[in-house]
Amino acid sequence: MIIVLLGIIVFCCAAAVSNWRYGVYAAVFLDVLRDPIRKLTPGEPAWMTQAMIPVWALILASCIAQQPSVLRELRKYFPRIKTGVILLFLAMLPGAFMSLLLYTNGWMVAGIGGLSYVGPIAGLFIGACLATDPRSVLTFLRLYIVVNSLTMIGSVAEYFRWDWPALGGMGSFEWIRHIPGVQVRMICGFFRSPDIAGFHAANVLIFCILLTLPRFRGDRVKPGWLAVGFWAIYVITLAGRRKMLAIPIIFLVTFVSLNSLMQRRGTGKSIRFLLLAVVILAVGVTYGLSGNSDLDDHTEYFSTIMIDAAPKIYDATFAASVNTLEQSGIMGSGLGVASQGAQYTGIDRSRVWQEDGTSRLFKELGVIGLLFLVGALICFAGDFRKALRTRLVDPSRSFLQVAGVAIAAGNLASFVISHQHISGDASNGLLPLIFLGGGLGHVIADYRARISAARQSVVSTTIMVVDPRRPTSKTL
Repeated sequence: MIIVLLGIIVFCCAAAVSNWRYGVYAAVFLDVLRDPIRKLTPGEPAWMTQAMIPVWALILASCIAQQPSVLRELRKYFPRIKTGVILLFLAMLPGAFMSLLLYTNGWMVAGIGGLSYVGPIAGLFIGACLATDPRSVLTFLRLYIVVNSLTMIGSVAEYFRWDWPALGGMGSFEWIRHIPGVQVRMICGFFRSPDIAGFHAANVLIFCILLTLPRFRGDRVKPGWLAVGFWAIYVITLAGRRKMLAIPIIFLVTFVSLNSLMQRRGTGKSIRFLLLAVVILAVGVTYGLSGNSDLDDHTEYFSTIMIDAAPKIYDATFAASVNTLEQSGIMGSGLGVASQGAQYTGIDRSRVWQEDGTSRLFKELGVIGLLFLVGALICFAGDFRKALRTRLVDPSRSFLQVAGVAIAAGNLASFVISHQHISGDASNGLLPLIFLGGGLGHVIADYRARISAARQSVVSTTIMVVDPRRPTSKTL
């Protein structure tokens, strides 16, 4: 199986070298194949989960080589992003110093942590390049839906205990969630954990909603994608991860709110979009779960999402962070110590319990590093605000731009509650940032279109008056 995975990696790398867009599409296939291949390999080597890193690194290099103009235009139109990246690196320095100081394998721990912070930033540039052609974005959405929908069949197979290889958790581990009176069997299918299964299903649901809705005036609703959306809801339920259902909910609220505030769609139409999406979710859950007594525990567990929301948010944003500060001090415990994958470095992680994203930042970056990170986020937010305030000529681009910000918001909310599915896999962090970076790419493409139109206008006012004796030109 190692040979098979290496062959797929080589194929993806070759696709990226040929055309970086082909590399992005090939990465979708590698993303769903690496987990079952790892399960079928003796010893389940952990490096297989990180098989995406060389592929995405080559895709990034190909983007820079094949579309250098995008990088120049990003620097020109959005200069604060460069400052934000510098501040991000400064944010990691105190934590990296602590890792090198405290642990024998400190360089390895710091590398794992640094990759989880820096790796997703590559998604901004890749997304900006991808968005220069809206057809590429739509192709990516459709491909992601089809590939992951087929892979999610493994969740049903595991639920019914079919004897298929590569089902279930790593090492035949069974995930069980206990709450008073309820025992929830968490299903991951071909994916390596319920978190990852729920993450992919949540994004499939979001992409289905985007392909269903009209993107411009005169475009029609495409209800065929709703069936796949119902399928994704069912898989999210089987995964038993409530935070993954929160991703599409936060996406919907953000998407509708931005459209309404920016008046790119009428308020009435935005409300209808929201009602449509809520009906999709409600009907999907009801249809998928009604009359199925085997899923009573799952439905009862998911019914507590609203009750537990406030305590979860409080714990993730305040209580856990205060406890981390009391435990680790203002310098933290070192970059990467709370990241998924650090358990393979042999360091003592007996005092690492930070599941939420906020306390993880205090644990790894410390207060000083976190201040630099806040500065970086302010820089990024300033340029994204500028991008959203730009009135785009193409309404389809405007639709995808707002959708990208909403996708990032949904995944950010999930990260705040629990970071494992992102900190342990930089490629998962790439996905929302590709769409976020697409918001910048749509502005760049819009500027290009305006410049091209202006040049065409100048050319059209020049009439060549040809004289047989002496050709001349006259500008009107």
